[in-house]
Amino acid sequence: MGNCVFIGRSTIDLMSFVDVMPSPDQKVNALADFIGGGGSALNAAIACHSLGSDAHLWTCLGKDHLYKSIVMAELDEHQVSIVDLSLDENYQLPLSNIISAKQTASRLIVNASQPDCEEVVTLNPNWLEDTSIVLLDQYEHPFVMANQRALAEFSGDIVLDAGTWKAHSELFLSLCTIPIVSEEFTSGDKDKMQALCDKYGITKWAMTLGEKGVFYSDESGSGIIAAPKVDAIDTLGAGDIFHGTFCHYYSQSNDFRESLSKASEIAALSCTELGTRSWLKHIR
Repeated sequence: MGNCVFIGRSTIDLMSFVDVMPSPDQKVNALADFIGGGGSALNAAIACHSLGSDAHLWTCLGKDHLYKSIVMAELDEHQVSIVDLSLDENYQLPLSNIISAKQTASRLIVNASQPDCEEVVTLNPNWLEDTSIVLLDQYEHPFVMANQRALAEFSGDIVLDAGTWKAHSELFLSLCTIPIVSEEFTSGDKDKMQALCDKYGITKWAMTLGEKGVFYSDESGSGIIAAPKVDAIDTLGAGDIFHGTFCHYYSQSNDFRESLSKASEIAALSCTELGTRSWLKHIR
């Protein structure tokens, strides 16, 4: 089994699934509801472990609170081990509100305004012993900044999950060996992404293109992996599941293109179910 570490901000997600996205001042009944852990790294870690890898989530949990107890209970249920990065006794897990519409497979997300925790632990390099792959999701920036030397000295691969360009994106790019970014990261400009990778000596990278598939580039060339055709009803968390699945397969095989292909298949499968967990029934 692969030993995979996921570093990123966790949230508590309050989700409502509706048939059609409500208009302003409109009241609608939910098809289903969910309250539980969220965040790119957390969702990816659960996906990775569910496929058979040992998954470890490094995240700021902060003070004891109802939100924290819910997230820890869910991670325990999915057997994902936790390293709490926070040293701030006042830090509280942020709350995100999400509405997901079935008919259009669209969502509305209100993220918490709370910034990353500033008071964080120092990384002990021994924590990464026996780790085959690390994922960074552009959050927990203070921890990554404070421990960038230890991360840079990690001998395995570091995958970057990057949705949009942020002020500190170049720091994360400088640490990673395999960026897998969304189309929005460089506004779909593959040449710009290639130039960034060349700047940091990165030889493998991919860009997710939604229904158009996944563009990849490695030492032997580039191309498109077609997206599986599915009847999508909810795309929430599909990117997170893609990254977690990729980490699972790549940590086992080091086959870049095959791992991207399998990640694409499972991410598409997740879109046929409501929420970020319902798809798991198909692989258990």
